[in-house]
Amino acid sequence: MQSIVFLCIENSCRSQIAEAFAKMLGNEDLNVYSAGSKPLGIINPSVYTAFDDIDYNLKNHCSKGINDLPETQHKVVVLMGCGDKCPRVLKTDKVIKWDVPDPKLMSQEGFNDIRDEIKGHVAELLESIGALA
Repeated sequence: MQSIVFLCIENSCRSQIAEAFAKMLGNEDLNVYSAGSKPLGIINPSVYTAFDDIDYNLKNHCSKGINDLPETQHKVVVLMGCGDKCPRVLKTDKVIKWDVPDPKLMSQEGFNDIRDEIKGHVAELLESIGALA
């Protein structure tokens, strides 16, 4: 089993979007996690709206912190535009940085654009590690 972790600050937008797409697009041998360095404890309502458009239910997702992650070796950790505020997860084969703007204050259209950008990044990542379904 391979695992991927998506990290941002609040774990309410970007990392939740990436986690959802990795679950949607990844194969059955992939474990997917997301977390924040300072989690809000809630998912931004615009994330739910963005995924209603593509029929993915985020009801099982929750905003969580880095300490909530399993202590295992992760194949890839993706830092999602949070700069120095994202700590490195030590047990990983590879760290990738994606400079993705935080959509939390954007219109729904802007939010959906970020959603689609993240989907493209996730698909490329999964293909590169042989985890695309």
